[in-house]
Amino acid sequence: MNAAAIIVAAGSGSRFGGAKQFAMLGGKPIYIWSIEVFESISAVRKIILVLPPESLKEIARRHKKDKKILCVAGGKE
Repeated sequence: MNAAAIIVAAGSGSRFGGAKQFAMLGGKPIYIWSIEVFESISAVRKIILVLPPESLKEIARRHKKDKKILCVAGGKE
């Protein structure tokens, strides 16, 4: 079985007071915890990480060596 995971991390975090997906938890950004879970599942062949457009280039650069992760920009809402 082949599957893809979509991690929706494009929110502004206005109620949280900032982009919570980039807040640190246990020494790493929160979105990394989700990536690690899906990477541990053998059926997941692709992880699509939906990011705020203003963070796309920076985050995509961090994950460019991992061919399993595809970073894309989220929309307005």
